[in-house]
Amino acid sequence: MHSVLFAVAKWISPEALALVRAVYKAGEAIKTMPRHAEIAAGQGHRSLITKGDELARDIIVKHLANSISGIKILSEEESAHPALLSEHDPKGILGKGIFGVIDPIDSTVNYAEDSANWCVGGGLIADGIPRVSAIYAPANNNGLFILAAKGYGVWCAEWDQEPRLIIVDLDISSKKSVVRVGVDTFLYRAVMSIMPEIACNVRAVYSTGSGILGLANVAIGKSQVVIQSPQKAWDWAAAYSAVVESGNVFQFFRIKDGGAIIPVETFDYEAFCFEPKGRLGFVAGVPLLVKKVWDLLPKNGWQRVNPDTVSATW
Repeated sequence: MHSVLFAVAKWISPEALALVRAVYKAGEAIKTMPRHAEIAAGQGHRSLITKGDELARDIIVKHLANSISGIKILSEEESAHPALLSEHDPKGILGKGIFGVIDPIDSTVNYAEDSANWCVGGGLIADGIPRVSAIYAPANNNGLFILAAKGYGVWCAEWDQEPRLIIVDLDISSKKSVVRVGVDTFLYRAVMSIMPEIACNVRAVYSTGSGILGLANVAIGKSQVVIQSPQKAWDWAAAYSAVVESGNVFQFFRIKDGGAIIPVETFDYEAFCFEPKGRLGFVAGVPLLVKKVWDLLPKNGWQRVNPDTVSATW
């Protein structure tokens, strides 16, 4: 499977090949590691880190830096590598040149619990435009790899089969559709208030588990909508090209002071900064269903339940 996948990536561009090799190598290296997890420094009980996160980061950053001249990289896990950007001020990320956005392990909780629903994700941005997505879920379908590039379509390899070009049914009915909800989104009662209506009109509603993998499943037609509260850039940017290249769409939004949400046409520099005020939430997926869900979403009352205080009452 991987040799043909590498051939497809090489056909797209040398940069795509470098990203695919880096993401694949990282996933292979960490999939059988011991998975002891600790709470990340300065974070609450829901934010975990493992040795796998750090190893995957180091593999991807080193490979990209050695393969793509001048690349700068935004990563969930920071290190002292000179190619890494500051998560608080990723200078130039939407400017001229090539930039990477990586999530060494998306859904460390699932990884630590030896569940299948985690992935390694990476995206390339060239001259301010997302160009390539590479997402590898080693424990999913005996190895699920999704590669997408602007103008080259979305490719999926799973079950040890050769990669195939994906054509998504954008006219699928709601009754056949699957909606996935981001893990953090469950902390917003405003969103939970509309779940019964959504659940009545679709085939099923699930948690994404891994946010990037949830978007990847939209890109290959296994899910039709993802609802996600505001996230850090690495939780969506790695999958952006895959979602858009498949014909699906993003409806971005931000939460303003007081809990109102406002639509945002597209990402901007603030969306790539760590500070919460710039983060983007979104409804992503099949255009008609995205509009239905967006219209249904409450536009006020988006106060987040703080798990680090509420959980102390249990």
